[in-house]
Amino acid sequence: DAFMITGSPLSVLDSHIFTDGLMDFIRRCDAARKPLLGACFGHQAIALALGGKVERSSDGYNVGVEETTFNQSRSWMSPMHDALPMYVFHEDQVTELPPGCDLLGSTQKCKIASFAKGNHIFTTQAHPEFTHEFMSCVLRFTESSIPTEAIKSAWDSLQRKQLGQVFATWSTNFFKQGISHAG
Repeated sequence: DAFMITGSPLSVLDSHIFTDGLMDFIRRCDAARKPLLGACFGHQAIALALGGKVERSSDGYNVGVEETTFNQSRSWMSPMHDALPMYVFHEDQVTELPPGCDLLGSTQKCKIASFAKGNHIFTTQAHPEFTHEFMSCVLRFTESSIPTEAIKSAWDSLQRKQLGQVFATWSTNFFKQGISHAG
């Protein structure tokens, strides 16, 4: 009835055994107007499949808690918040929206941090599914491969409150709305 493409330690800029199938799947979901949610890797994969552009950030890794400011909203984005601080962990980012998509939110380091297409596609560059414990574990595991200043900044940002649970509510609303309109 509905689908989600999650985050991944892989890059959408690399070719994987599943890449062609995933791109085709995304385009079929779009054509059928099946509710499709993308987070981080999923956000980037959806953008690529639909004709957008993804590039490696010239600023390197973006890790920690970062606030997404929403300048547009959709009916499923309730309770409404103008901004949501959420966990982020990415080096790649969407740099050009796919045709027919609307920019919903941006962060200080990522201009296209959330977008939608109609009422059937919804994405975020963030990881709203991460908990503090999981994010801390990921940071400890990756510390040796990320520049020292980025790791320090990430650890410092984890002191901030994050609102991934609000995005989770929006996602539930998105799926409910999409399934009810598809049925």
